[in-house]
Amino acid sequence: MAQDEETMDVDDQQPPEEENETDEQREQRALKLKAEGNKKYSAKNYREAIDLYTQAIDTFPQAAFYGNRAAALIQSYKFKEALEDCLSAVKLDPNFRKAYIRGTKCYTQLGQLDDALKFAQTGLDKFPNDKDIKQGYDRIGIIKNKLNRIEEKLTVVSKKYSSLFEGILNPKPTPSEDTPTEEGVKDDDNDEDMKDQDEKEKDYDLPKLNHRLSKEDEKEVDIAISMINSLLSNDVSQSVEMKCINIKALIIKQNYDGALSQATNVLRWNKNNSEVTKLRAIALFRNGSTDSAIKHLQQILRKDPDNKDVKVLFKTFKSIGRAKEAGNKAFKSNDLDEAIVKYTECLKLDPTNLKFNSVLYSNRAAIFLKKKKWQLAYDDATIAVDMDPAYIKAYGRRIQSLYGLERYDEAVGDAEKALRLDPSSNDLKQQLRQAKIELKKSKQKNYYKILGVEKDATEKEIKKGFRKMAMKWHPDKFASEGEEEQKKAEEKFKEIGEAYEVLKDPKMKQRYDAGVDPENLKGGMPGFGMGGGVDISHIFDLLGGMGGGGGMGGHPGFQHFSSGGHGGGHGGHGHGGQNFTFRFG
Repeated sequence: MAQDEETMDVDDQQPPEEENETDEQREQRALKLKAEGNKKYSAKNYREAIDLYTQAIDTFPQAAFYGNRAAALIQSYKFKEALEDCLSAVKLDPNFRKAYIRGTKCYTQLGQLDDALKFAQTGLDKFPNDKDIKQGYDRIGIIKNKLNRIEEKLTVVSKKYSSLFEGILNPKPTPSEDTPTEEGVKDDDNDEDMKDQDEKEKDYDLPKLNHRLSKEDEKEVDIAISMINSLLSNDVSQSVEMKCINIKALIIKQNYDGALSQATNVLRWNKNNSEVTKLRAIALFRNGSTDSAIKHLQQILRKDPDNKDVKVLFKTFKSIGRAKEAGNKAFKSNDLDEAIVKYTECLKLDPTNLKFNSVLYSNRAAIFLKKKKWQLAYDDATIAVDMDPAYIKAYGRRIQSLYGLERYDEAVGDAEKALRLDPSSNDLKQQLRQAKIELKKSKQKNYYKILGVEKDATEKEIKKGFRKMAMKWHPDKFASEGEEEQKKAEEKFKEIGEAYEVLKDPKMKQRYDAGVDPENLKGGMPGFGMGGGVDISHIFDLLGGMGGGGGMGGHPGFQHFSSGGHGGGHGGHGHGGQNFTFRFG
């Protein structure tokens, strides 16, 4: 045990020759260490150079040793440690010129520009004609000027779109009655546009919102980002404040992935920086990660419960989520008009939140599909796809609206795009197959359109549509018309009967809906003649059956027609003088 203690004492002791050194000897040894450090520095082996300069400082502290270590630390991008050495050098020797040059650079790289100016000015007071110190001083002025330009460009654009929630964090004073609001300002150029606007769209009060930056505004932000990158690469590489400005610029540009990446990198070395954490929360919220965004804000509030901006953002994120849920609730309860109102109100809360608003537009499109407002559904689904090109559900809703608009080629194109996003999805494969079927059917007879009913019409609606269209085009109603009109009416009448014959039969309707060519449905089916065309007498039977049979001619509300036996009734066609009745209604 005694031997161990003795060994430890020996380890802690300095070599006897160093213990008995004079100051002059220590200085000479330190100078040798410095000289060795200089060789390593020249060879760009900065880590070993730093170690040797440190040994020199520990042996015999001198301003030059601190200055040399500062130079090696600067080359290693350790500006904070280098600045400490510059300050130590000046403390040892206020006239050590190189310390002012290097210290000014360190302050600048750290983004402490006011301190950099003061330090450079102190150096200039001692060395008024020193070009290197003057150059550092002047560079600070250039950087400050660039920062002002960056701030100006970003602020103008950000306030315009409330990109950083300026409208909530710094709300404008409520305007007086005499002050025109944005909604109240008349724009004569837009009056005609409003008059031409589709009436159905007006009824739903769907405001046109700016969700993306204009080309001019995006250009301004791009210029600012280019200036920021230049400064970070050359002058203020270690400035957390400059990196925050960069994150803000990316959020304003709506590059939320880029903003998240930058914020994550900064937080690795600045874990407790509340400003970076707040900006990352905004980027997360705008990128669709609401829960994670709220957790970031809670993290700040645990350490700083009185942070006003963060408290406001926390409430805002929560309220926007509740607004969306109000729309979802109305939709689920089938209160469609209320759901439209709620989703529309929610869209105004955070216009530049692309992923969130993409969902809102897609949800509103689903409502318009249920209401068979095909153009409005298409418009909303298109905005949703534009905001989030990877949002598969929005493609599905646009495809459905394209069916309603009878733009089947485009529907197939959308189905192909959606499948490319997830090639393994069986649902998307089926969606593409269905789109191709609808395209094929669009080039054939549209039996639903012939009867004037929707594709999802019930049996009762199909029967009603048949009755209505058959009455409209019954050949006897055109008995007094010319031969061409009579022929047209008879063809229409046959076509109506053909459509009804297919759609009233569940199996034939299913095959037709699956894309089977109508010509392949006719053979051997009741009502179709040898040539595949419908037998007109069969249509009379169908109508007669609806009215209770041929013996109901005397019932009130029915009109009697003859199906043949006169030249004008059917263009010379004879069907045995068959009598039938049907009701007008």
